[in-house]
Amino acid sequence: MPETDALEPGLLLTPADVLEATEAFGNPHNGAITAYLSAHPAATFGRIHAALQDRGVDVVKGTLSARLRNLETTGVIFGVPSPEDRGRGKVVRYSLDARRLNQLASRQLDYMLGLHDHDTPTEPIDPTAAPALRPLDTVSAKILTYLAGKDSPTTDELHQVLNESSSPQRLSDLVTIGLVIIDDANQVRLDRPAVARAARVLFEASVQ
Repeated sequence: MPETDALEPGLLLTPADVLEATEAFGNPHNGAITAYLSAHPAATFGRIHAALQDRGVDVVKGTLSARLRNLETTGVIFGVPSPEDRGRGKVVRYSLDARRLNQLASRQLDYMLGLHDHDTPTEPIDPTAAPALRPLDTVSAKILTYLAGKDSPTTDELHQVLNESSSPQRLSDLVTIGLVIIDDANQVRLDRPAVARAARVLFEASVQ
């Protein structure tokens, strides 16, 4: 069987929204566009192109037009007037749909963490929970990153590898806010659904 045929089942099994997220986030131009629109809503094509050029993003107008269409199709951005109402000479103003961006980013995060719909809490995001996540400093991020790639190390092993004086306190903080679990054998592991939810809380709080 040709190698390309062997890959096809995997592609078919990838959820449609994950494929949309990959399409939306898989191009460096897209990140530059969404970053600009986050701070400059209702921007015209000309303003977006000029801003990207000023930031050192070398993109020709034809490519930018294609990237805008792609982002609009996935719902990450929207233009006014809408595509069906546009005609020759009409000026389109583009804005970011931050919640759609969050939805795709969260879904891709779930998929990368191996989570399924039944693994992830479905209750609405409560932005007031964001302050509980403030202990997520650099050392906390190192702990989460290490645990994402290392299956159930002991606390001693974790602290020895990190070699950070604040790691015991930061680990305690992560346990307190429910992102990390320490079992009776003193082994440490991520609560992956909770990590996915924390990412949502922080993003939702940032776009209120």
